[in-house]
Amino acid sequence: MNRRVSYRDRLTAPLPQPRDLLRILREGGFRGSAANADRIPVLRTGLPELLPGAASWTWVGHSTYLVRIGGATVLTDPVWSARITGVPPRLTPPGLAWAELPKIDAVVISHDHYDHLDAPTIRRLPKDTPILAGLGLGRWFRRRGFAAVTELDWWESAEVAGLRFDFVPAHHWSRRGVRDTCASLWGGWVITAPDGMRTYHAGDSGYGHRFAEIGERYPGIEVAMLPIGAYEPPLVHAPGAHGPGRGGPRPGGRGRPAARVDALGHVRADPRTGRRAAGPDPQGLGRRGPRTGRPVGARRGAEQNPAGHMTGVVLDEDARTRLFDRFGPSVTSWCDELPALVDRLTGRWGIRVVGAMPGNTGRTLLCRDAAGRSVVLKLTPERDIAATEAAALRAWAGCSRVVDLIDTDLDAGALLLRGIVPGTPLDTIDGPLPLAAVGAMLGELASVTPPPDTFPSLARRVEFMFALAERRRRGSPGESRLPLPMLRRSRAAALELAHGGPVALLHGDLHPGNVLDGGPGNPAVLIDPRPCVGDPAFDAVDWAVLPLAEGEELTDGIDALREHLPTLDADRVRRWCACLAVLVAMGKLRRTGPDAHTDALLRLAP
Repeated sequence: MNRRVSYRDRLTAPLPQPRDLLRILREGGFRGSAANADRIPVLRTGLPELLPGAASWTWVGHSTYLVRIGGATVLTDPVWSARITGVPPRLTPPGLAWAELPKIDAVVISHDHYDHLDAPTIRRLPKDTPILAGLGLGRWFRRRGFAAVTELDWWESAEVAGLRFDFVPAHHWSRRGVRDTCASLWGGWVITAPDGMRTYHAGDSGYGHRFAEIGERYPGIEVAMLPIGAYEPPLVHAPGAHGPGRGGPRPGGRGRPAARVDALGHVRADPRTGRRAAGPDPQGLGRRGPRTGRPVGARRGAEQNPAGHMTGVVLDEDARTRLFDRFGPSVTSWCDELPALVDRLTGRWGIRVVGAMPGNTGRTLLCRDAAGRSVVLKLTPERDIAATEAAALRAWAGCSRVVDLIDTDLDAGALLLRGIVPGTPLDTIDGPLPLAAVGAMLGELASVTPPPDTFPSLARRVEFMFALAERRRRGSPGESRLPLPMLRRSRAAALELAHGGPVALLHGDLHPGNVLDGGPGNPAVLIDPRPCVGDPAFDAVDWAVLPLAEGEELTDGIDALREHLPTLDADRVRRWCACLAVLVAMGKLRRTGPDAHTDALLRLAP
């Protein structure tokens, strides 16, 4: 693994300077008061029994949680000391006594600050305890006799005790001594159980774009453990720490909706007064009375939400806007009736909604069944979309790289699908794409003979795509870059190509965002088909043009695919890329504006 001397290039805000620290000391420093500590009610009742199949999150204090999930027990940033260097003494005892802890299957460390990495507490752990930390921290643990230490970079993962641990970015920094500023990597942890249940421990983090990115890469996070409330001294608790940030972006960032999850806030105290800082009180945690050490969150089957859906998740304003853009004003009544429809379907299928994914043709709701397994409820106002998708998934039944269809209610435009774990879209992963798996997927699709008179032709799909593009072009950032004659020439060439060539059942919208990581052994599983019948080279276009983003040639992308799919018709893929380049470029122009990638795509156009 590549070790770095410094991680200063990962900073998202300037670090406090010596003059800033002097100013803090002049203004009162970090002195705390324990004068009213005896007024804080404390009641510790031990660790409750956990029923089979359940999960729980027990807040011990500050950033320390005992997480029981997927049959394993995880400690986050363990601190049991009564006092640590540089901050006021603990005002209340830990929510759990050390003697009450069960066997710990893994410990995750977010960063090396003393209030998250406490040497006296670490020394109390058995030396065979698995430790997961950011790059640069392994030596600290090995010097203390720990052998099972895993160091990870951002977006890297490891499997321990049957759980998957992904190390994710945070807006923070690291330092323990005078000369080791940013010498180890800081971050948060996304923990995924075998059944797909997922939780997020942020450690310390200021608000920023990384939260939206984490939500996109790891859909379906059910419980997030977040730092809240710290705001003084402002030079320390700036956006790079864990304050709200001044003038920061709206949640979700870049026009995307923030993931909606249950949030457990590790409430922080004002360092100068010992009073709890003002801040959000998610789930009413601050109103639960004395600190008991009991789980602050728990899941078992559908017991969390008998109504079947989470308020505000079924349809938010961003989703309503996308649906209006796709279907027009007629979709309004469907949107209004959607919550009642979701209640009916979740009751029928015995599932509960835990989150949502963005989409343009309906709503995709992440759910759990009564056994805690991950399932997906898809709904669309156009029943034909649901019917053709269901027919395609049935035709592909048995293909290992296609999402499984569990059940349908086509009168309601609803599909129930098997959840994919970890379910990360391939367009959000770092590093090379699993082209061997993509080639195998394209081969599987092309091997299926389409049932007669079931699916639209590829020519009809092409007509729809270009009509939608022409409508969306008007008034968009791509209008000046994409002349209407170019769009219409591309349409004519694509229609001519669609009327020839071999015939297979196509996905119809097979870009990397519609292919998910299905875990070890199956790193590419397709979702969201817009099925049609025609030339299988059509489905290869979005993969063949990817090297253009790196300044490479179209030939490089086609050759990379043919290495894993020798039967691919390179000439027809090249022609399809030329015809559809305007559509790929337009999507990018609408999202991020022009760049070298869009210029390279438009140069392919006829």
